[in-house]
Amino acid sequence: MAATTNDMTLPERIEALEVQILALRTELARTRLEQWTGRLEHLEVQYRLGRMETDERIGSLLTDLRHRIAKARARAESRGEAAGEAVDTLATGVEVAFADLREAMAQARGVVTR
Repeated sequence: MAATTNDMTLPERIEALEVQILALRTELARTRLEQWTGRLEHLEVQYRLGRMETDERIGSLLTDLRHRIAKARARAESRGEAAGEAVDTLATGVEVAFADLREAMAQARGVVTR
């Protein structure tokens, strides 16, 4: 049968309290580690989601840019249209596509560095 606090001497009570304090500190440390683990897992999920979104956006922009360049090349090689005129016509679109790509990459870098 466990002794009540009235049956214990002062040193015994102090020792029992120290054991309780140690148990509480251990539990607090475990709880903090679980919280940190949860936060890390949340960040990993956010990172993966952001990466997937960024990969998709950049992939789409790269595809669009390749298409625009191929279109400009085809028009430049076309006999019915002067090469300079074809390139000038599509140059703005290609430049905009490059700017979009640069912006998407900068945003991706910004998300990762936050």
